[in-house]
Order: sequence, then C-alpha cells, then structure tokens
Amino acid sequence: MGGAQQRGKLDYIAELNRRFAADKPEDTDLQARLNSYELAYRMQSAVPELCDLSGESEATRRLYGLDSPHAGKAAYARQCLLARRLVEAGARVVTLNYSKWDWHGGTNTEGRKNNSIFLREEEDFPIFDKCVSALVEDLHLRGTDKDCAVVVMAEFGRTPKI
Repeated sequence: MGGAQQRGKLDYIAELNRRFAADKPEDTDLQARLNSYELAYRMQSAVPELCDLSGESEATRRLYGLDSPHAGKAAYARQCLLARRLVEAGARVVTLNYSKWDWHGGTNTEGRKNNSIFLREEEDFPIFDKCVSALVEDLHLRGTDKDCAVVVMAEFGRTPKI
C-alpha cells in the first residue's frame, strides 16, 4: 500500500472515530488510541528516508566501518549508524542486536573450527568495539549524547569458567 493510500485510509478512520467520539467526550482512551495510530503512521512513513544512508559523509561511513569487507562488521556498523539516525529523528528507544554473540562453537568467518571463546573474541570484539565506539563518538559530535543513554549488556550474566 502506498503512502497516499495509507494516509487516505487513516484519514477516513479518523473521521469515523471523530463521529463516534462526538457522543462520548469523557472517553479519553479513544483519543489516546487515535493519537497512537497517527504516531505509528508518522514513524512508518519516515523509515525509508531514515534507512537511506547515501547522504552520509565518507568520514562517517569510515568511522562506523561501513566500508569494511567483513560482512559482520558492515552489518553491525549499519545498525549502529541507523541507531544514530533514529535518535536524531526522535526515537525514544532503539535496540540493537549483535547476533553473533553466541559463542557455543561452530566456525568463524574464515571457516576455522571454533570451539573456543578465544577464537571468537579475536573476531567479534574488534567489530563490536569499532561500531559501538563510533556510535558513541558520533552521538557526542552531534550533541545528541546529552539526550540519550547507550546501554550495552549481554544476554545473561553467567560467570565464565575458563
């Protein structure tokens, strides 16, 4: 569904809801629901522009590591840069997921058998460090660090026995 079509449907629904609410001025839940629909629409319609990173400077792209030949680094760099853009657009909560954090064996990106967390940390820590550091630095450079908190946490807090 295109933006104009969706906007038309929302306007039609809003008109029906206004008519319905006219008899019930004490029903604040209805107005809250209408406001949430409008907010959801505004958020959805902003996504294509927010996800277009072509306007980012080469310096910003390098800072995050978007130019990395390593697929995992470039993917997480994109998440971190999108997080910054969402914060700038007014998002109150942004959640990122570094999905390679499960270190229970398997192979690394070079195909080496990886049964040790030490092999995984050689690969994952520099990626995570580069991208999160870039996000924090970029938020600071743009002055948005005063309005947000960056929280980094793990899935659970098991004590490693190595």
